[in-house]
Amino acid sequence: MMERRATALSTSSGLTGVALLARLLQVAKLPLCSAVAASALVGLVLAGDRLDSRAVALFFAVLLLAGGAAALNNCQDQVYDRFFGRTRERPVARGDLPVSVALVMAALLFVAGAAVLVVTSRSLSPLLVSLLVVVLYNGIYTRLKQKTSWALLPGAICGALPPLIGWLAGGGEQGGFGLVLVMVFMAVWQVPHFWLVLLDHRNDYRQAPYPSLADELSLPALHMVTFIWAAAFMSLVHTFFLVERSLSYGLVMINSISSLIVLAVFARELFCRRLPRYRVLFHVHNGFLLLLMTLVVTDNLWR
Repeated sequence: MMERRATALSTSSGLTGVALLARLLQVAKLPLCSAVAASALVGLVLAGDRLDSRAVALFFAVLLLAGGAAALNNCQDQVYDRFFGRTRERPVARGDLPVSVALVMAALLFVAGAAVLVVTSRSLSPLLVSLLVVVLYNGIYTRLKQKTSWALLPGAICGALPPLIGWLAGGGEQGGFGLVLVMVFMAVWQVPHFWLVLLDHRNDYRQAPYPSLADELSLPALHMVTFIWAAAFMSLVHTFFLVERSLSYGLVMINSISSLIVLAVFARELFCRRLPRYRVLFHVHNGFLLLLMTLVVTDNLWR
């Protein structure tokens, strides 16, 4: 029956099966949700669990749940997205994908992700934390960002919780200091991530009928705030790598060198260039986080 519906949708919208799949993956924000799922694996590693078939199941469970939240967010933001160049081409905002299809997709992803998480976890705690993330992201952050420019704060909390899901799924004891540091630096990482999006699309934010920090702070002030938060993130990362004794010395050295390079790139772009390349900094910032997660997980495989 689902196959007949998909075929009917493809025919009525003029999309091929491949094009329809591409739309669905875009609605699910696959790259972003993959990063969220990877951060859950970091929590699993910190809990002392091994990267085995259960870790793969955890990754896909969190990926499905995050994809469901993203699909629901596309429906909630369909009007909001039309004001911004970076989001107006999203399938639901553009009208390429019916809202009803995106909602059904979100429901299916939620159910599938919850089922996998329950089956593979040692308790219901990971599922409860996952539901909290959905409430914060879809119930609070998505609504607040259209009313206040400080909605990034609950949004940052959302990004801090996936490592906790992995930690609980791995049977870790609550209160692990390394886990707390990871959660804090994941939250702090999202702030310069948001500032860079704002800087790169500040004209859109100023013209949209929604509150924006681009209206409240000057460009030099935005540059300074972004750099300060990026430096705070680097400091927290250094602290984590120094206090987490299970990590190898070589890993600590790689982190130290790469973080200093990234901070130097931020300083050069924001303070030395007449026209900073915000998109470059955005990719450098995101790439550095991906590098950190890869290093921590890979180090676990080598031991």
